[in-house]
Amino acid sequence: MVTCKETCAAIIGLHKNGFTDKDIVATKIAPKSTMYRFIKNFKERGSILVKKASGRPRKSSTRQDRLLKRIQLRDRSATSAELAQEWQQAGVSASARTVRRRLLEDGLVSRRAAKKPLLSKKNIRDRLIFCRKYSEWTAEDWGKVIFSDEAPFRLFGASGKRLVRRRKEFQTAEAPVKQIAEHDRQLQSAEHSSDRETKTKHSHSARPTRPTLSSSQKALSHSLCLSLSLSG
Repeated sequence: MVTCKETCAAIIGLHKNGFTDKDIVATKIAPKSTMYRFIKNFKERGSILVKKASGRPRKSSTRQDRLLKRIQLRDRSATSAELAQEWQQAGVSASARTVRRRLLEDGLVSRRAAKKPLLSKKNIRDRLIFCRKYSEWTAEDWGKVIFSDEAPFRLFGASGKRLVRRRKEFQTAEAPVKQIAEHDRQLQSAEHSSDRETKTKHSHSARPTRPTLSSSQKALSHSLCLSLSLSG
């Protein structure tokens, strides 16, 4: 089967060998209009290669791309759809997919934000006091505590994942972390419930003298203490 390239090469070969256009058309190896077009293009460009098409024009200019980047850096957690709406106000009507492509061209990728608990000096002090207070408790002591009325209190929106855009070479230095309040990350009432129940159970009776704790008991008590301090 003769391809278009082979037909074009045959026509141009006849043209180079001195055949007139009329003689080439008489061969009928291709339609007359096709032969004339091949010869005309060869005379203009000096080649039989098809000229590369310019493709679909970009929806935005370089200046508008820089504007999109500034909008994204101003709010790294903004979604592609939100950026497309804000970009449209600047005169660029583009889809969310186009927005993502432009940001990828600038090296801005979407990644999950790192989590960082918001611990004030008071939070740190209260946790340390709690650990020291119950550091010698055994598993039997903790078994007498009833944890109730637990409920999460979200101070900073939903607890799900949050995406931010940052450059690939930066992990947390450039990108904002997801700030999580102490009560948003864990159940805030665990410590208060344990204190309340402990006072109720031990208010009318003296605590018995405990035997010396073994290394395994100390490790278990220490792990329980840390888990409860984090949940506080």
